Amino acid sequence: MALWISLAVAAALIFSGLTWLRPSPQEKRQMECRQAARKKGLVPKVRSVSEWAKPRSSRPMQPFYSLAGGVGEHHFSVWKSADDWVGQGDSSGSHRAAEALSDWLSQAPEGVLGVDANASQIGAWWEYEQSSQLDELKGWLQRCPRRKGL
Repeated sequence: MALWISLAVAAALIFSGLTWLRPSPQEKRQMECRQAARKKGLVPKVRSVSEWAKPRSSRPMQPFYSLAGGVGEHHFSVWKSADDWVGQGDSSGSHRAAEALSDWLSQAPEGVLGVDANASQIGAWWEYEQSSQLDELKGWLQRCPRRKGL
């Protein structure tokens, strides 16, 4: 009898350990959204936010969706702070970019926290990963006035 109880406890422990390996519903949605983004030409990553941007973000690591085709030598990093877009303090030219791109930035899809652009790519830190908004996010990134495109 003790043998059967021991085997049942061992099986329960093994099974409970395996359930931790299954992704949660939220993780499944994130994986599906990131896969759909890749099919649309966006490159999803999870990137750390800079020390300057941490007070403007709810988490130190945020989803970042980028698009090939950068802004040449006029790189910038801007973040949404309340209702305003501000240039990242440690990124030269970002304050001027926030002012020059204010019309474009005001059209940002819901959940965009910040934008980072360099010579090869432009991307957005995105708080809400939703497949239904991928086309809107991609179109908005493509319409950046400074984007060189491909």
